[in-house]
Amino acid sequence: MLRQKFGLSAFETDLVVLCAGRVLDANVASLIGGRPTFGYAYAHLAGAHLDASVPTRPLRGNRLLVLEPGVPALEAQLTIDDRILSYLLGVPTIDERLLPHILQASDAGPLTSEQLEVVDRLERALGATSWIQVHGGEQSTRLALLRAAASRRGLQLLVLRAGSLALVGAEAELLRRLVEREGRLGDWLPTLAIDPFDNADVARSVRAFADGITVPCAISAPDSIPISGAVASLAVPTTTAADRHNLWTSALHGRNFDFDRLAQQFQLEPGQITGLASTIDEATTFAMLWTACRDASRQPLDDLAQRIEPLATWESLVVAPNTLASLRDLISQLAKRHQVHERWGFARGDRRGQAITALFHGPSGTGKTHAAEVIARAAEVDLYHIDLSQVVDKYVGETEKRLRRIFDAAETGGAVLLFDEADALFGKRGNIERGTDRWANLEVSYLLQRMERYRGIAILTTNAKDMIDHAFLRRISFVVPFAFPEVSLRAELWRRVFPSDTPLAGIEPTKLAHLQLTGANIRSIAVRAAFHAARDRSSVTMAHLLLAARSEYAKLERPFPEAEVRSWEGRQA
Repeated sequence: MLRQKFGLSAFETDLVVLCAGRVLDANVASLIGGRPTFGYAYAHLAGAHLDASVPTRPLRGNRLLVLEPGVPALEAQLTIDDRILSYLLGVPTIDERLLPHILQASDAGPLTSEQLEVVDRLERALGATSWIQVHGGEQSTRLALLRAAASRRGLQLLVLRAGSLALVGAEAELLRRLVEREGRLGDWLPTLAIDPFDNADVARSVRAFADGITVPCAISAPDSIPISGAVASLAVPTTTAADRHNLWTSALHGRNFDFDRLAQQFQLEPGQITGLASTIDEATTFAMLWTACRDASRQPLDDLAQRIEPLATWESLVVAPNTLASLRDLISQLAKRHQVHERWGFARGDRRGQAITALFHGPSGTGKTHAAEVIARAAEVDLYHIDLSQVVDKYVGETEKRLRRIFDAAETGGAVLLFDEADALFGKRGNIERGTDRWANLEVSYLLQRMERYRGIAILTTNAKDMIDHAFLRRISFVVPFAFPEVSLRAELWRRVFPSDTPLAGIEPTKLAHLQLTGANIRSIAVRAAFHAARDRSSVTMAHLLLAARSEYAKLERPFPEAEVRSWEGRQA
């Protein structure tokens, strides 16, 4: 079998037997007087051919025999490789030098009907191509598809971290030879698993590896990797809401939960659904299951954006009536989206217009982030803050990659994405006068496309709406103004800014409202005044607020309105 797998000549086969016999039989060792060499073999074995010692021949090229280092090939003592000896003895194993590079994949759970169709195509491709590739979806699902296809061919997956291929020189060559050897020795399908956070160097290493290996292999990647040769590249089909509904009802039959809502909100893999279902007992409520699903969908996005715990409520939101009406309309559309688009048929034939996107525009501190918290809490989903000024990259194509990772990770849980500093990317697109203008336009177009396909809510904020291209604004579902608060709103902000447990004495919101401040400034003053009162061991008074307000104006580098507070002076003693 070894001779057939590696194309050994009769002479090369005898030399392998001789080296194995020396280890296994003391009589052989005493007969040849130590370890054999190529020179000994040429002199004593029949059918000798001098090219057997060439590095490109199977004995050395596949490391079946190991040469004594630092000695000419004909004189170097030969030792049979431990992995080859184990194979001859029928001991199932893997070369221990590969163990640090092996990835232990988690169970993906049952496969859907569409995924099984992909398995059928992969299984057929294994017999016709040198490489098969699965891209998209979760790593566990990609590997499950490859594992199912390989098993139909009597193979097992040997999953290696693609990042390990970034080795250089002799280390890289050794790893390639060991992987290729395992592919020949055992019933293995070497599989290179690319992580979403692997950089471009890893993809280049995979392509270089693919060019040099001669056994069938597989690739599991978030995105398709272009490699030369015969390649079958298939995408992971996304589980449909119907698939997820069926999985939930099958795993938790008898429980009266809103599985339709779970299936619509969380794009969990089958393995995740069965795993969560296994933790459910009689005491588990739907709210607890919802929270568990939300937690399970967080991890990919937690590595890419800042999660904000949404604590704000409708009662704490103080904005103009037209702004409040727009926000409530947005929440209503989210709640009824499935009914209108799916059950009433508006999605049939045209998938556009289903996304919920919003642009919050207005001065800093007017409640844009606060409103995003209210929306996330009302929808019972996570809120993630993404600073677009940090996402935009000067290198061509990098901005799209970062945006793709964010949206792909967010799809699982349908989180609210809050893109801050939107004008950093969505500024008016001018004529293409420079090479970089073309790429900037592509970045805007890419983001627009991803927003229109996103299942959750994407909110953009800007302090300068006039800088946003009107062509972009037409593709936003809700354009919500957050104006500088008028006197009546500022008075309401002062009334609501103090928690119910805060001791107050003589606070007059109508007078405080004459200070030209945003909600964020008002909160900052209230907190500072509370610390002043705590230091004085007293309730919060107008005097404390006046002291805190002076500090806030100094921080803003604005002149303090002495005329506005002159009427307070007689009450500050």
